[in-house]
Amino acid sequence: MRNTQKARKAGKTATAKAGKTGKRSTRKAPIESATSLPEGTIKDNWVIKKASNGTPRWVPETSVELNGFKLFTVDIAKKHIGKLLTVYSREYKRTWPSKNDWSKPEDSTHIRYTFVPNGDAIIGKTVAKGWLKSGMPAIKKGTQVSIDGPLNLCSKGTCEYMANGLLLDSYGGKKISDDLMGSDMFVRV
Repeated sequence: MRNTQKARKAGKTATAKAGKTGKRSTRKAPIESATSLPEGTIKDNWVIKKASNGTPRWVPETSVELNGFKLFTVDIAKKHIGKLLTVYSREYKRTWPSKNDWSKPEDSTHIRYTFVPNGDAIIGKTVAKGWLKSGMPAIKKGTQVSIDGPLNLCSKGTCEYMANGLLLDSYGGKKISDDLMGSDMFVRV
């Protein structure tokens, strides 16, 4: 018998049998079956994506590449320090963007920006030089953090300066957006 089966027979949890203390790990993904919903469904920072064998699975949204888009994260900004990035912003939806979401006529729900991360972050009112590379100082949950660099709104072939920086989700520490409460930002891959 395996250790977990032996532990159950003895009336103990597998972690207690192993001498560890603490709670059992719990599943973080949504409890709904990924096979009952369409690919691209978003729920609680998880996205349904088909695995290599074709079976739909819940995958963390920060690691999903679907329909030619990937969520704009600190890891992407880190790889593009000093380089021009085209980022795509849209109002929050419960589905991943389709391939042609930004090829339709422009409107206020789907916006195209250019952004050049300079490697620094603004944590509260303090500038953290080289934060994208070092990640230091660590970000506390609830802290206002901005990834520094010029942000330009691009419309009808022209780009206009909008702001200096984009917001970082301090709770997850990865997601970057122009408005964390109501929009998501993506990059093409």
